[in-house]
Formats: sequence, structure tokens, C-alpha cells
Amino acid sequence: MPRTSRDIYMLLLAHMPLLAASIRRMLWNMPASYAIGGTLVLITIAALFAASRW
Repeated sequence: MPRTSRDIYMLLLAHMPLLAASIRRMLWNMPASYAIGGTLVLITIAALFAASRW
């Protein structure tokens, strides 16, 4: 498991293109309000995960 925030950051960067592509495809097929809500939920989950690992 990655130990430092730098390791987590590098891991996220490595997976970013795949993650971004899947999220973009998912959001593209949604109505705008769902896309905005879904994006906020994803950001919140990512922030909580980062905060818990800090």
C-alpha cells in the first residue's frame, strides 16, 4: 500500500487517464443535473478518502 501522500498522488496520476475517460463517458450519458450532482459526490468521496489517509 502507498504510504505517503506523494505515493498516493503518483498512483492517482497513473490511473487518471482511464478514470477520466470512464467518468467522462458516464457523465456524457447523463442529464446535466445528474452530471453535476455525480461530480460533486465523486469529489466529496475523493476528498474524504484523501483526508482519512492523511
